[in-house]
Amino acid sequence: MATTTTIPAFLDALREQLIARPGLIDVNAWTAEMPEPDCGPKNIQFISAEADVEWGALGSCRRNDSYTVHGFIRVVIPGAGEETIKEARDEAFRIYAELDAQLMGDKRVNGTVQSARVKSLSMDALATTDGRACAIVFQLEVKTQLTT
Repeated sequence: MATTTTIPAFLDALREQLIARPGLIDVNAWTAEMPEPDCGPKNIQFISAEADVEWGALGSCRRNDSYTVHGFIRVVIPGAGEETIKEARDEAFRIYAELDAQLMGDKRVNGTVQSARVKSLSMDALATTDGRACAIVFQLEVKTQLTT
């Protein structure tokens, strides 16, 4: 089977790297959106990807495999009040720092791509029936080149 994109290999490799990080021992990582409570109170979810395929020059079998992976980090802390909100936010950003450090330390993600980096992020603070939550929504910019 010819390789048409690196998306599956990239997601698998990045998930494996993240769950191996000591700082993420209590964080679940998923390569699809997971419902509560299956996802756990602290989680990273890679929920979708969109690609721009650019072919090389005429007659070339080379193409750029560039895509954006959409995901989020979600932390739910039981309780209420500003201290609980702060705890959820601080923990979400601690997890984000682990994701960022992993990508900065291995931009090639076990050799699956040429580069991967955080492209953008936003934060939402939420009240849930279980407590207070913080979600960091991010986009990863991934680039590589394929030959067929």
